[in-house]
Amino acid sequence: MGAISTDSGSARFAGAGRRGEKILQALLVPADTTRPVAVIHVPNCSANISEAIGAHLLDDSTVGTLATGLRFTLYACLQPAPATLPENPRAAALAASLGVDTDQTFQARMRGDVLVTGLASRCDDDRDVPHQIVHLAFVSP
Repeated sequence: MGAISTDSGSARFAGAGRRGEKILQALLVPADTTRPVAVIHVPNCSANISEAIGAHLLDDSTVGTLATGLRFTLYACLQPAPATLPENPRAAALAASLGVDTDQTFQARMRGDVLVTGLASRCDDDRDVPHQIVHLAFVSP
């Protein structure tokens, strides 16, 4: 998947950390293959997660569990219509590596930038992306 860079996200999220917001480490997988996959810092709220993937609405997400029991969420842009966004083969490859069932419907949603976070035992409780996922993103071709 190429080199991984880190980005504090401070320029992108000027209000980060205000009002007691928790800051997450998330994995950003850009659709533009000239941009590197990166670990970024994102305030833990839906508006900022949406902004990290191009300010598209978060109508859907995919939740999975690693063999170690750690859970994760894949956030993808669904607005505008996925067909108007570029394909994201790196995100599709990462999803397959994570054991996500990548049928044609799912692959069609792998357009635009994708953000991966960790997940606690219940939905809507994002956590830092598990280091195993960052490692997979780094070592995948």
